[in-house]
Amino acid sequence: ILSGSSFPPSPSGPGRLVRMAAEPSLEKLREILEREGVDNLTAKSARQKLEEAQGLEPGSLKSQKNVISNMLDQLMNEEEEEQDAEEDDGKGDAEEDEEDEEEDEEKKPKKKQKKADPPAAEDENENKGKATCKTKSGGAAPKDLKKMQAKMKMTQAKFLNSKPIEVDICGNILTGQPRTFKSGGLGWDLGGKI
Repeated sequence: ILSGSSFPPSPSGPGRLVRMAAEPSLEKLREILEREGVDNLTAKSARQKLEEAQGLEPGSLKSQKNVISNMLDQLMNEEEEEQDAEEDDGKGDAEEDEEDEEEDEEKKPKKKQKKADPPAAEDENENKGKATCKTKSGGAAPKDLKKMQAKMKMTQAKFLNSKPIEVDICGNILTGQPRTFKSGGLGWDLGGKI
């Protein structure tokens, strides 16, 4: 063993040959990328095609997945640099600096913008997606509901002992029993198929 070597001694002893694990070939991977196209390959399919191109058994490069992934990244970066070089030919330094600044701005994460509502079709209902409430008296629903509820001062025990509510949906009557939820909130257990 040479001094300063970072390789551990062979477990089979000096002078014996040790079978090395299959190594992926960068050149063969480059050929596969050129032939198949980057958009048509996944890391897994590239590894499988590389095994086939190198005449290896299927799955023999599975332990080299990280190495192959790094090789793919390297090849894609090289391709991107070649394309950038082709685009930059014939441009002055000032133009290149402006493009670099524009690219830097594009790479920055953009704040989410609110999506504009699509224009409504003439036959669509204006209230579609809006919750409405029609009271029994025909008046508007109360505006300060929280304040009104605070004045009621209903205790948990009083709520749980209250009678169930009934909701009529197109002739289907759903009955909800008062209950306490896991969160500690109070409400009605109401549901079913209609």
